[in-house]
Amino acid sequence: MNFIKNIFLCLITIILFSLGTSTANAGFGISPPTVLNQNLLPGSSDEQIIYIVRSTPDEALLAEVKVDAGDINSWITIENGNRFEIPKGIQQFPMKVRVNVPVDAKLGNYKGTIELLTSSVPDGTQQSAPVKVNLGAEIAIDLKVTNSELVDYNIQGLNIADTEKGSPIILVVKIQNRGNALAGPTKVNVIFYDIYHNEKLWEGSKDITEKAGSFSVQDINVELTNNLELGQYWADVEFFDGDKSVNKNKIVFTVIEPTKVADESGEGITDALVKNYIIILGIVGLLLIIVLVVWIVIILLKKRRGKEQTPQKPRTPPLPPLPPLPPLPPM
Repeated sequence: MNFIKNIFLCLITIILFSLGTSTANAGFGISPPTVLNQNLLPGSSDEQIIYIVRSTPDEALLAEVKVDAGDINSWITIENGNRFEIPKGIQQFPMKVRVNVPVDAKLGNYKGTIELLTSSVPDGTQQSAPVKVNLGAEIAIDLKVTNSELVDYNIQGLNIADTEKGSPIILVVKIQNRGNALAGPTKVNVIFYDIYHNEKLWEGSKDITEKAGSFSVQDINVELTNNLELGQYWADVEFFDGDKSVNKNKIVFTVIEPTKVADESGEGITDALVKNYIIILGIVGLLLIIVLVVWIVIILLKKRRGKEQTPQKPRTPPLPPLPPLPPLPPM
């Protein structure tokens, strides 16, 4: 019976230990667990974010990264560095992994791993201080280099900031490019309405030549004519890829007074003019100081040369003493 009891106790201990290890590891993880891209072109690049997640960020962690991908090790760069600190209190820390495919890369599949080890950093110590290894994770690398172009993008949003009267209206388009080639809409059509969206005030189209880079999220600016008075307006925006409509949206924006300051006469001048005036006055003042210094130096040199060229008068010998006066005759 004692033998069976001992075996039972050992099994319970092993089970409890396993549960404890799983619970500890459950507080640490990575998302997503793979650097995955199956549509890389030779010469292209991609950036992916792997989040290091922990449930109890009660201490700083020192992370060390090792890439093990054979021939493509040089393609993989950790933008945080191969050794970086995860601050205390941060539950989700972004680790940026960049893939740069050489222009002469051979077509095919490439695999590897990124090993991540974390160590505790005691408060008040430097990264080089001795630490204790806590937890780690392994990130899979799964890449494919192909010669087939993939055009896949979508418009994530657009914005028009407050615009000064008379200044161009800048439509900012956020494009997510999920393909391996430059991509984006080719044209935009915009209609401006009053704040009640009743009266059409302006309509125009603009070709878009700028594109978003492969596997990226990028803002593209489109400049529009601004003939609007002060106030709020609606902009109805439609994007086209060739003749195909790819996105429609509406946005409210405001036309504001140009930024002005008052000069001494009380007339308004722009901040840019004030800066220009200050620069011009500074240059003129500096030139006047230089001219004044040169003029003073010239005067001093002329005086000095005049003294050197003036002949010295010979010294007059002292006069001989006067003879004594004769005595006066007796009275």
